[in-house]
Amino acid sequence: MTPRLKLDVALKTYAKLIVWTWIIVIRPCFILAGLGLLLSLGIALLAPEASPVGAKADLIMVFPGTPHRIAAGFQLAQAGAASKLAISGLGQKSLEAQAARFGNPAGVALVASAKSRSTFEDVFNARALVRQHGIRSLLLVTSAWHVPRSSFLLKCFLLGSGVTVRVVPVEDPRINGGSSEAWKLQAKLAFNEGVQSWGSTAEMTWAMLTGSLLRDVPGFHELSKFLKQKILLEE
Repeated sequence: MTPRLKLDVALKTYAKLIVWTWIIVIRPCFILAGLGLLLSLGIALLAPEASPVGAKADLIMVFPGTPHRIAAGFQLAQAGAASKLAISGLGQKSLEAQAARFGNPAGVALVASAKSRSTFEDVFNARALVRQHGIRSLLLVTSAWHVPRSSFLLKCFLLGSGVTVRVVPVEDPRINGGSSEAWKLQAKLAFNEGVQSWGSTAEMTWAMLTGSLLRDVPGFHELSKFLKQKILLEE
C-alpha cells in the first residue's frame, strides 16, 4: 500500500468516525436538549406568576446554586416579605453562617432543610417544609434562567395542596451586558436546562409513584453525575 493510499484510508476512517460520533452521540444530545427546551417553554406557561414588589408570604424558599440567589433571599427576609426563610440543603448551622454573611433578618425564623443533590430534591424539601410548618404561601427564589424548570416542578409537586407559589427571579450577572461571552453562556445554560428537564421529570415521577428519592437508589446518583459530565456543557 502506497503512502498516498494509506493517507486516503486514514482520512476516510476518520471521516466515518466523525459521522458515527455525530449520529450516535452528538445528535441525540442536541435532540434531547431541543425537546427539553420545548418542554421548558411549554411548562413556563403553567409556571407561577412572578411575585409583585412588596408581596408577602409565609415562607421564602431559596433554591441555591449561586450566591446571588441566597443574597436575594435574605434581602426579601430583611424587607419583611415572610416570617420564615429556608435555603434548600442547608441545616441550622449553615443557615446561621449565611445569616452572618448576608445579614440576620430580625423577626424571621431560619428554617433548616434536608440535604439536596438536585433541583427536584429542592422541590422535595420545599414540600416537606410546607407540610411540617403549615405553609399556605411561599416565594420561590432562584435564577431567572432556572425559573421554568424549578417552578413547574414545585407547582406539580404541590398540586392539590392549596399553597400559593410566587417566583422571585434573580438576575445572573454573568449573562447580563450583551457581550459575546454572555450570549455563549446563556446558550449553554439553555442547553443544560433543556437536558436536565428530563432528569428532573424522571425524579418527580419516581417520587410520586414511590414516595422516595430516585437518587437514593444504589448507583443512580453516580450514574447521573457521569451522564452530566458527558452531556452537559461546561458553564
